[in-house]
Amino acid sequence: MNALDEFQRKIKLHLNMREAAEALIETRMYYLQAQIQPHFIYNTLNSVLALMGEDIQRAEDLLLDFSDYLKQSIYLWSNTETIPIKSEIEYVKNLCLN
Repeated sequence: MNALDEFQRKIKLHLNMREAAEALIETRMYYLQAQIQPHFIYNTLNSVLALMGEDIQRAEDLLLDFSDYLKQSIYLWSNTETIPIKSEIEYVKNLCLN
């Protein structure tokens, strides 16, 4: 095996290792989101429920914002194409739940 073949083999090995590392990171990210999201939903709904006794309109607004957030969240996680910046900005705005 000459030096060029060895160099190409090492490059290929490094690229494969990088792809494996990226796949692992993505898998961990999905796993963490799967764990966090139910708690986030539970806490959000309990917060809205508590608010209903104080300010019905605000509770309704929060539920609408939360609904938009969930819709965008599902779209963003299921879409493998590039997301337009406008959609990302709307997602972040709804994430803050005003």
